[in-house]
Amino acid sequence: MTNQPYSRQTIGDLTLLELEQLIENIAKKTVQREMMISQKNDRQLLAETFGAWEDDKTEQEMIEEIYESRNTSYSSL
Repeated sequence: MTNQPYSRQTIGDLTLLELEQLIENIAKKTVQREMMISQKNDRQLLAETFGAWEDDKTEQEMIEEIYESRNTSYSSL
């Protein structure tokens, strides 16, 4: 390299300072993009934990089970 000040030394058409700024901007954008992807994945995983309740019991069987559990709770007092 030449004896020019650091900010004026060049690589191709860019000074070293411009090149550093370019690399810094690329790194920031890459980190931001990865964080957004990670957040989307986290939200998607959370959303996948929710869903419709599935049970083979009929409505009447579920109602009876609820009433039986209430009676059991009161009888244990």
